[in-house]
This record gives sequence, structure tokens and C-alpha cells, in this order.
Amino acid sequence: TSTASAEQAAKSWPSFRGSDGCGISTHANVPSDWDGKTGKGILWKTKIPLAGNNSPVVWGDRIFLSGGDPNALQVYGFDAVSGALLWTGDVTRAAPKEGEDPLEPMEDTGFAAPTMATDGRHVYAIFVTGDVGCFDFNGRKVWEKSLGIPDSSYGYASSLAVYRNLLLIQYDQGGIEDGLSALIALDGFSGQIAWQTKRPVGNSWSSPIVARIGEQAQVITCADPWVIAYEPAKGAELWRAKCLKGDIAPSPIYSNELVFVIEPYSKLVAIRTGGAGDVTQTHIA
Repeated sequence: TSTASAEQAAKSWPSFRGSDGCGISTHANVPSDWDGKTGKGILWKTKIPLAGNNSPVVWGDRIFLSGGDPNALQVYGFDAVSGALLWTGDVTRAAPKEGEDPLEPMEDTGFAAPTMATDGRHVYAIFVTGDVGCFDFNGRKVWEKSLGIPDSSYGYASSLAVYRNLLLIQYDQGGIEDGLSALIALDGFSGQIAWQTKRPVGNSWSSPIVARIGEQAQVITCADPWVIAYEPAKGAELWRAKCLKGDIAPSPIYSNELVFVIEPYSKLVAIRTGGAGDVTQTHIA
């Protein structure tokens, strides 16, 4: 049941914007320009069976993507060297509960907007419908789970993050007063809920990051009106800052003891880390 080290994750691209969500690669020889029409700088091209607005995740010689439409939710495993599609995995779309309308996401969102995540052993995908699937690197389905159809005005789109053996899901939905939002940690080996922490926010489209802050890992989340940090192993809240408003989609980043968040069309906020509880009045730089 061992999990990959932080060093192994940093050498790969295991989740949205890399292992710590900052979009920085540890590789120095990354190509910086290419041309789709002429083929300049392009090693291979491979068609993807079903469309998705997610980004690829990479581990070793494997690339993973998800796609979906009203009839299917799928995960794809590619060979990074040749571009060959090695396997396709299907995730079951849960039927609506009695009296519940089927989800019809906005076309701009689609069925597979969230970026997947991998811990080096398993690869995980979540879809706009709240359906989650876990596969091994050979395409064998390990487990699948439905979190229920989310109450989300544009469709669920937050990407996944991992911490050790836990899959972290920022499942924000409904309005602030509805009490529907939660940060959920699923056990990566079984799909069972390891912990679940209610969140005092409405629906958002921001993705969580796992940042190493001093000697402590923290899960940083954004939604109207709070930036909230959690302890990833148990889900305990560490600190919160009230500084956001509106439809929050940009993810946070962490650097040099500061968490940076964006309120769309309005402001960039820097929050000093190291506080506890409500740090709105004390730690916004």
C-alpha cells in the first residue's frame, strides 16, 4: 500500500498544473514552441475518442485523459513515447434519484472538464455528473463511486488532487446557505470515504492544491467568500481568510510563504501562511 514520494511526483505531472498546482516543471528541456499545421516540434498526434476540456496528466511513460458525452464517461491511457492509445476505461454514469432531473451540463463545460490525478499506482477521474472512477495503469477498473449529481450552475469542473493514498475532491455546490459543499477524501485503494469536511461556501470551479508549507502539507481551496486551508490526512480546518466574491474558478498557488488567489476581474490577494483560525484581519498581505 505504499505511495509515491513527493520527489517522484515532482518529476511527473500528476494533477492539474503539476504536483503542487504551481504549473512549474522540474524538467529543463521542455519544448517551448510547436506548430500544429506544419508539424514542427510535434512528435505524434493521436485522436481521442470522446471530447473533454481537461488537461493531460503524466506519470513515467503514461499519459491519461478523460472524455465524455451523454452516453459514455471514459478514461484513456496513452503511451507517452509513441502516442498509442493503450486502453479505454468506462465509468458508470449513475442514474438520477427518484424525482431528480438528469444533468445537462453547459456545452462549454462538457462532461469531462475536471483534470484527472494519479498517485503513480492508480489514476483517478471525476466527471461533471459526480461520478468517480479509479483505474490501474493497465486499464483495470479498481473501483467507481457516485457522489451524487452536483447542484452546479455551469456543471462540476474542479480538478482532482492527491495526498499520499487519498484522492481529494473539492465538491462545492449549491448556494452558500444550502450546506451542500464539502471537501471529500476518498481512500485511493477502496474508494471509501476517508473523511469529509463541510464547507461554508456555494458552488465553485476552483481546484484544490496540496502545498508543502514548512513541515506541514496543506490543502488550499478557494470559493466565495473563503480561502480555506485543511490538514490533508484528517480534513481538519487550519485557517481561513474572507477575501473572495462571485464565480470563483482560478485555483490558488503557493510560493515563499504566501498563498495567492484571484477574484475574477477584480483583484489578486496574497495571504501569509502560518496563521490559525480566521486570519482575514491579520494575514492578508
